[in-house]
Amino acid sequence: MSRIFAVLLVVTVFAVGDGQTIRERSKTLKVSSILQPPYLEKDPAVPAHLQKTNARFRGMIKDMLDRISEFTGYDFSISLVKDDKYGTMDNKTGPGDWNGMVGELQRKEVDLAAAPLTITSLRETVVSFTKAFETSGPIVLIKKPQMGTQGTTVFLLLQPFTAGVWILIIIAFIVTSIMVYSVSRFNPRELPNLSDEQKGGRYTTQNLNFANSAWAIFSILMWQGYLITPRSFGTRIIFGFWWVFSLFTIATYISNFAGQIMSPSKEATVKLPFENHVQLAMQTKVHYGTVANGATEQFFRNSKIPIYEKMWDFMTTVEPSVFVKLVDEGIERVRASDGQYAFIMESGMANYQVNQKPCDLTTIGYPLAIRSYAFAVQRNSPYLEKINDALLQLRENGELVQLQKKWFKGECATEEMGARVRSAIKSGLPFAVDIEDFALAFVFLAVGLMLGIFITVFETVCKKKKGNANHRDAKGSAETDDLKTPIETENICTSL
Repeated sequence: MSRIFAVLLVVTVFAVGDGQTIRERSKTLKVSSILQPPYLEKDPAVPAHLQKTNARFRGMIKDMLDRISEFTGYDFSISLVKDDKYGTMDNKTGPGDWNGMVGELQRKEVDLAAAPLTITSLRETVVSFTKAFETSGPIVLIKKPQMGTQGTTVFLLLQPFTAGVWILIIIAFIVTSIMVYSVSRFNPRELPNLSDEQKGGRYTTQNLNFANSAWAIFSILMWQGYLITPRSFGTRIIFGFWWVFSLFTIATYISNFAGQIMSPSKEATVKLPFENHVQLAMQTKVHYGTVANGATEQFFRNSKIPIYEKMWDFMTTVEPSVFVKLVDEGIERVRASDGQYAFIMESGMANYQVNQKPCDLTTIGYPLAIRSYAFAVQRNSPYLEKINDALLQLRENGELVQLQKKWFKGECATEEMGARVRSAIKSGLPFAVDIEDFALAFVFLAVGLMLGIFITVFETVCKKKKGNANHRDAKGSAETDDLKTPIETENICTSL
């Protein structure tokens, strides 16, 4: 009898266990989410009779929930968060209350928040996060500069350099011409040999007068030859530095001009007004903001880094307000502002928007911080462990990567091509070269001019000292000393 009772007890225990497993596997979890392409969006192709089911949605989050359901046995019923918010503390309804998906979890209205929800220490005081499924961070999104047509050939020839560079090149040409003329005028080595027909012991012209000097400098800039060559070492130094400057100028011009000519779009391009968040913070013309009461706003509000504090002070004081309620609203504001508004958003969503038509957006710089996306459940939720196990399996078998490639695929270009385009925009090629890019060449030329002046002074002093010595040795031949040929002068200076 006792044996029969024991057998019945064991069967009852297993039956209860199986019953719990069956009930657990048929458990339907209420899921709160938010429309945010490509994570979740409505599928316009779904028929009317499926509009109240999960089939009305599509996106990375929808596919992830389907795979998690297969691993855990849970069913999910997706509904959209009522206030279209991810979740921030909202003391309007009561102290310690939260809005958005976090608030729905706090009030136990749903079992799971499935969205690109940023893990923060403040949110973790009221909900529990699952394992992270993606890494992201705030990045600056801006509209691409307007690209005008190339226009006439005359303007096309000027486009490789900015107006400032052209002006400095003209100034460099004039200054160098004056320096060559001045150095050759006062340097004794530049005195020409006198013919028998010249009277009065005075020369009548110079090989490098101002007209010839300017023409020689212009010929070098155009990479052409010139018959008159300098005699003095100081003048040759100036010519040598000008040759290198001209070589750099011509090479830069040709490479940039060829890039614009071969551009398939036949459009002239311009640089972005800034290339990173530091340059963005140092200007006030372009306003910038983020989603109000979101994780990015919290990041700036709580940051103790000076540059981020400066950006937060600007965002909270500038008018009109730079904060928006939704990510889509911020993106539309960027497009409508014609480059006067930049939107700081998560890099994952930003890169997706960059590759979507009409292909008029780009990101600048790099993410300001590294953060993680995860799902969230109620505190002490019994579903957390199994959902974590499912997410780990999706990560280990590579399905998360495949889902990202599937849903973040761009319409403007492939990922590789999009990276090339954005890299070209940020690097300024084939954009017009500005003064900052050309500064080293002008500094190099200035060093050459100063070196030429120094050597000319040395040569002049050398000639004067030798002239005085000759005057003391042969008083009766003073005029002959003044008319020494450049070869004799060179020998004299070399001997000092």
